[in-house]
Amino acid sequence: MHCTLPSNNVCLEKLYVLSLRNAQEVNTDGDAALDKAEFAAFFKTISTRKEIVNLVKQYSSNGAVMTVEDFQFFLASDQEVS
Repeated sequence: MHCTLPSNNVCLEKLYVLSLRNAQEVNTDGDAALDKAEFAAFFKTISTRKEIVNLVKQYSSNGAVMTVEDFQFFLASDQEVS
């Protein structure tokens, strides 16, 4: 299994499956796409996941919101992306 966040033990395949399940749960009209309200609900479910909240707290300079610089630092230091 390919982990995109190995030090945080969050694997791409797991996140992908959870994202698909969350998208299906918020797709209330059953069509193939999420409308604006459904997308907002979907984004809220994935962005408030404990793992993501912890990453933001850990890598943000203010403990609440990651700036572009914070995100670049996270990519370089934790993900080894240059």
